[in-house]
Amino acid sequence: MDKRLEKPLLIVSTVFGITTTVGQVVSIEHTAIKVAVLLPNMVVWTYFIWVFSTIKKPLPANATLSSMASKLETPEITFRHLRTDTELQQIWLIDNQIYGEQNISREALSDWYSKFRKGTYAMYNGVHFLGYVGIYPLQRESFKRLKEGVLKEERISSSDLCSEMEATACTTWYFSGFALERRNLFEQMASAALYNWASWFREDQVIEAVSFAYEGPDANFLKVIGFYEVLKAKAKYELPVVYRNFTKTEILSLAKKWASTNAEFVSHIKDR
Repeated sequence: MDKRLEKPLLIVSTVFGITTTVGQVVSIEHTAIKVAVLLPNMVVWTYFIWVFSTIKKPLPANATLSSMASKLETPEITFRHLRTDTELQQIWLIDNQIYGEQNISREALSDWYSKFRKGTYAMYNGVHFLGYVGIYPLQRESFKRLKEGVLKEERISSSDLCSEMEATACTTWYFSGFALERRNLFEQMASAALYNWASWFREDQVIEAVSFAYEGPDANFLKVIGFYEVLKAKAKYELPVVYRNFTKTEILSLAKKWASTNAEFVSHIKDR
């Protein structure tokens, strides 16, 4: 049978069955006989109504389905710390492309991660990686040695870092680097990372931060947020050491006003 005729035929047969039964019932004088005729017919009517209601309705057009799917599957920009070793490996491979021979080893990064798992704050579009900022708490003595050029980045180990429990009281931090897939993401990534970093501190704390100014995007990034050079590079593969101290209010102020302070930097950063 043509499926297009199913519903009309059901409607006709149902109406016919109901009207015929009603006519019969009206013509019967005895109440008991009326009930005897009416009850089984009510069961039949109920069945017809159920069948009618369960006939499949036409599916939405392909365009409608595509629209519905796109709404359900549209990824959103999110910010979070790394969660797995696989994500850590992804960050290390990206750093390898950016820093080359000056990148730390995969083992060193894993060692850092084992001590402080919230050191890398990343930006995702769904599951797609967009960028990150790395900021780690350092023991004060290790921070001093790093600032003075005695401790090299590749020599930093988990023993030089503060644990997550110690981080709220730690006032010496290391900016390890950052990466972006596209330059127009800088404002969002930097602002989110600074807000997250500020969440570790009390209002009355003065925070010291140190980093190595890798020529290009890193140096511009650090300059924009106020780092200044405290130690020049002494050898071919060494980098200048830069430093700055902050209050929590200053960190939050940078995060809030980023749109008016990052224009110069954005003009220098390249898509990656």
